[in-house]
Amino acid sequence: MNISKRTVAATLFFAGIITLAQESKLTPAQLPNPNDGVGATLKHLTDLRGYRYMEFFLVGSVPVDGQIKGTCYNTTTQNTPRGGRDSAPAALVDKLDPKGLAKQYGVRAVVINPPRQWLLDWVDVPMGTIRDFDGIKAPWVAVMNMPKGEWQPYTPATIERKTKFGFAKGQTVYLLDDPDGNTWIMKSFTQAVDHTNTYENLSTVGTRIKPPAGWKARTKVLDQELLLVPESGVARILRDDLDNVYDVTGPGYSSFKP
Repeated sequence: MNISKRTVAATLFFAGIITLAQESKLTPAQLPNPNDGVGATLKHLTDLRGYRYMEFFLVGSVPVDGQIKGTCYNTTTQNTPRGGRDSAPAALVDKLDPKGLAKQYGVRAVVINPPRQWLLDWVDVPMGTIRDFDGIKAPWVAVMNMPKGEWQPYTPATIERKTKFGFAKGQTVYLLDDPDGNTWIMKSFTQAVDHTNTYENLSTVGTRIKPPAGWKARTKVLDQELLLVPESGVARILRDDLDNVYDVTGPGYSSFKP
């Protein structure tokens, strides 16, 4: 299977979390596998920078408060029997059949977020039931409101999130400054659009993306640990035209603005 550039809007890892009590009351038509997050265990994952993963979204057919819901599963921590750093093996990814998976799970659709790599150093995340997707295992991590249509590059979106993301002191981070004075930090990147978009080549990403007028790409070496913890429980994210994904930083969203 060749995963299209438009297979999914972008990484929405840990997105749109609903309270576990609400999940258990929804029907499978409203939210596939509504109980997969009940009893989820908080995990502290470290050494994530450069770690390859992917996501699966099981999409419901009946709206909840006007929103189509998706159950999100992320491969991080799975499919690495020898302790490797690739939880989305290409040999299995190439055989994925979204239509077959949708039939298997009895859902409206299975949306696949193509493999990408973390730029975070650590994360605290609740993990629930592990599901199998054509041989690729992935635990429940979230429930999200599925986007209507394609998520356009450089267009901010909001996501409910009960996770904590961390960038270690001394790490190089990749930033976007928008015309409104916001600074966005890249948390993951992918080769789905540009095969030269490797970890080793990220220093040139600012010359390869094409942001709108008034935006500026830059890098920074952190002189202290940066935490992404949205105080309201709602984070702001966006994607660039290479499908790399960013979180906004600043008051109410991070420990400081880089």
